[in-house]
Amino acid sequence: MEVLSVAQQKKQLPMAILAILREHTDAKKHIRQMPIMKLLEEEHSLTATRKTVRKNLAALQQAGYPVKFNKGWYYDHLMTAEELDYLSACVMASDIPDDRRTVLLERLSTMAGPLHAPATGSSAYAPVNPAFFAVANDLAGAIAKGRKVTLVMDAPAGEKAARLRVTPCHLARQNGRSVLVCITDGEKTAREIPVNGIAGVRVLKQAAASPEERAQAE
Repeated sequence: MEVLSVAQQKKQLPMAILAILREHTDAKKHIRQMPIMKLLEEEHSLTATRKTVRKNLAALQQAGYPVKFNKGWYYDHLMTAEELDYLSACVMASDIPDDRRTVLLERLSTMAGPLHAPATGSSAYAPVNPAFFAVANDLAGAIAKGRKVTLVMDAPAGEKAARLRVTPCHLARQNGRSVLVCITDGEKTAREIPVNGIAGVRVLKQAAASPEERAQAE
């Protein structure tokens, strides 16, 4: 393996640090300087001191890269996982040709970063519930307002639909599907409910669970 000179290492450090942030962090997952130094050695065969790493992070910020700090350093990707999930669902439910759909999904998958790359085979998924987008919008609104909701669950024809009163915490992606992470009234731990299995949402006036209770779902 070629041994890089000090000058060559110095030149490669900024982009190597940027690559580490893009591949290992997002708005919810941050990283400190020591782990960055370790990843520089493991993934890029580069060595750096804490001072050098800090200096390069500051330089990346000054250059306009979306590098931010909040109890740790992270790359602020173009799109959150939830936004990516919603747009991917829109594409998958569209009537555009299959080849164009695949290209769009591949492009979208890069916008939230490698941490949120879709699972193998997930691009074949498309919402089968006609109410999917209305349900997703209602849930997003309730989460933003901090309100509880009553979920009307999908049920076979002729059967009574179950109803659940929950505190919606956030929408997440699981194997290419949208799920609602929530806390059901009377329970203390979070559960995941596929959005495709929800037929309707009624936003209540009652405030959602406390921030401490909602933190259990993070």
